[in-house]
Amino acid sequence: GGSPPACAESAAGVALADRAKARMSMDVEEGHASSSRIPLSALPPLPPRSNAYYLEPLFGVGVVMFFSILFLCIADHTASTAAPRVEAQIDASGADTLRQIAVALLRLQVFAAVVCTLLLLFIPAGVIRRSEATCYPMPEEVEQRIRARKPLTGMCN
Repeated sequence: GGSPPACAESAAGVALADRAKARMSMDVEEGHASSSRIPLSALPPLPPRSNAYYLEPLFGVGVVMFFSILFLCIADHTASTAAPRVEAQIDASGADTLRQIAVALLRLQVFAAVVCTLLLLFIPAGVIRRSEATCYPMPEEVEQRIRARKPLTGMCN
């Protein structure tokens, strides 16, 4: 049983990339860069997304909400139970104002955490789409496997 070999930047990998770049530049110089290319429509389909792709954001939202609610409850409880002790030491209006400022700052932090979480959820991440710029030049080994309709598994990226 085997897992795919560990991919490391090696001399062979660099040489393969250099050969692909050299071949592409020769193709462009000769004026037939697109005639020998595999069209984007002929590329194999992208693998489906795993369940983790959809569950990880929900877990992140749950963690942010849990800690936000926990810290708000702690702050509200601390502010309400500490009030009599603090009021005995300083005037009542100063203690109440200080308590309100502390709770307001914590609520502002919770609001910022929720907004940042929503931005992470709803603003698309740097998803790379298939296009001429992202798919070409194609390494020779990849192109040969696609033309032979062989799987691309086990290849290093």
